[in-house]
Parts: sequence; C-alpha cells; structure tokens
Amino acid sequence: MTVKLRTVATSRVLTVPAYLKTTAKEYHVFTTKEGVIMYIPATRKEKDTVKFLKEHGFELPLYNF
Repeated sequence: MTVKLRTVATSRVLTVPAYLKTTAKEYHVFTTKEGVIMYIPATRKEKDTVKFLKEHGFELPLYNF
C-alpha cells in the first residue's frame, strides 16, 4: 500500500493504514540517509531504541528523547 504525505496546518502527515495494528499513542520518528522513515513507540527504553537505530543505519536525532 502507498500513502501520501499531506499537509495539515503546519505539520506533514502520513496516514497509518487500518490493517497496521498500533499499540502506542506516541512515537519517536527517525530517518536514514536513504529516506527510510521509522516510527518507534515512545514507551520503548531509550538504550534499546538507540542500539536498534545504530544497528540499522538510522541517524540519531539532535535532541534527547
């Protein structure tokens, strides 16, 4: 399935298809140099998230989460 990036007020939004079962209300978002976007539940432990991101080539944000 393809989703389109759309603008809502001052934000850019990607729709989450209904068939993707989500469990969290908040997510941290990251991208790779190739443009891959990753959403990770904010409930996940920070050290586990950082390890996962580094192993998969994601750029870490400049802010603390």
